[in-house]
Amino acid sequence: ELRARIVEMVSGADIAVFSKSYCSFCTQAKATLRAVASAAPCGPLRMVTLDIDTDPDRVELQICLSGITDCDTTPQVFIRGRFVGGCSDTLRLVESGEMLALLSAEHDGATQFDN
Repeated sequence: ELRARIVEMVSGADIAVFSKSYCSFCTQAKATLRAVASAAPCGPLRMVTLDIDTDPDRVELQICLSGITDCDTTPQVFIRGRFVGGCSDTLRLVESGEMLALLSAEHDGATQFDN
């Protein structure tokens, strides 16, 4: 049930961020990604976020997400269905221009969950 919820959230958005409401790295990553999403030359992008700590299933959700990404920190950022890392990874992708390339590339709908 939780895995299906995560897959649905990630698959239905160009950008999906799992975060915690009190985490400064999460706040920074989300703000950066919102700016990228709103200014992307490829058109409007759908970004969804979930603050894990405010979810009723927070403990199980964190465990399930960690099992998928092999990462137990937040934020956990997915771009077009693929896990790209946390805050520093996100900032590095944005600064290098790779983030726009990932978001602008033709997307076949595949996600890391299809493997």
